[in-house]
Amino acid sequence: MLTRETPAIQIDRAFVRPIPRWSAKEQEKAVIKAGCRETKVYLDGRSAENFDAVIKAARAGEVIALSGGLRVLGDSRKTIVAAVNAIAEKGAVLYDVGTGDRSDRHGVRMLNRAIAMLHGELSMGDRAEIIGSMGGEAHAEAIRKARMPKEEARMIWLDQRISTAEAVKRMGPYWSKPTAQRAFGPSGRSKGPFKAEKANAAPAPIHPKIRRAKAPGQVYFLLARKGGAVKIGFSAKGVSRINDLQIAHHEPLKLVALIRGSRAKEAALHKKFAQYRIRGEWFRYAGEVKDFVVAHRKR
Repeated sequence: MLTRETPAIQIDRAFVRPIPRWSAKEQEKAVIKAGCRETKVYLDGRSAENFDAVIKAARAGEVIALSGGLRVLGDSRKTIVAAVNAIAEKGAVLYDVGTGDRSDRHGVRMLNRAIAMLHGELSMGDRAEIIGSMGGEAHAEAIRKARMPKEEARMIWLDQRISTAEAVKRMGPYWSKPTAQRAFGPSGRSKGPFKAEKANAAPAPIHPKIRRAKAPGQVYFLLARKGGAVKIGFSAKGVSRINDLQIAHHEPLKLVALIRGSRAKEAALHKKFAQYRIRGEWFRYAGEVKDFVVAHRKR
């Protein structure tokens, strides 16, 4: 497990639960090394120890250490979010000893990493972040800015009308066939060389992921009041998705605009406001971005 050096922090207790690639013994060793007393380590399944016991014992201001991030809290997004909520209600903080992230400051990043681990591999953003933790922050940031956004790249990768080579070419720098396959899975194209005459054949059925990209929903604009940044995202679940984001974010978020659209619409807006991009789906709340929000402000 890759770690970055972090300032000393007072750990009040820790929770350990075995997950793929991280045994309970490895986690326990990591949290004790980080400063947790052995008697304050809760090992899931040992006697009556579980995360409910941690929640019950937690006090306001306490720091609860984890090794493996929020992934150790459960095997589904719902379970993990519920656990984070319960700790937040007690006024305590979850602390990842491997990355130095805290739930009150880096909640979105921690939740995204846990979900990516549930899916079996780190997302492209997390891979770039690990590169940064090894000392190449500038290089990692350059990769993030130069690479085409994932949703836009996904649509090109799954477009059955063009060859794999053409798809990779259109996706641009820092995308390759292996990278696309890891991020999006198989393209669904038949094996063998692509032939131009296929264009005259019966149209191929629409790939499920392309259909998903065009599925109706809502594109939302969430303003982080203190940071001067706005998140442009897509939700097919309405306000429940927005509530999840607020749970995992350390600043108050305000829904300032909501428009009908799809993932394709979201990707188009990301491309339109590329010069204002801070990172991922977050953009500076200024210029054309602010004008667009004002024009579509939620009444």
